[in-house]
Amino acid sequence: MRGLFTYMADAAVFEDCVSGRRYPVAMEADYISVERAYLEARSEPGAPLLVLIRARVEQRPPMEGDGEIDTVVVEEFKAAFPGEDCSGE
Repeated sequence: MRGLFTYMADAAVFEDCVSGRRYPVAMEADYISVERAYLEARSEPGAPLLVLIRARVEQRPPMEGDGEIDTVVVEEFKAAFPGEDCSGE
């Protein structure tokens, strides 16, 4: 998956470049590699960083409320592209 990763206040979000959908990110599996890359490469706190990850989408309970929501589970962090966005620029 290729998309924009943001992390702020203990919450991570991934916006898929293909669909434009935004997903919370589970803090498990290879999540920590994405967070580390983000903290090293982001332009400022809360700024999005284009990343390439191998991931799956699973139904998980939300941070607040009932039910389940689509959540990205990072299986492998591949690369980060500072200064780029989903358009490839």
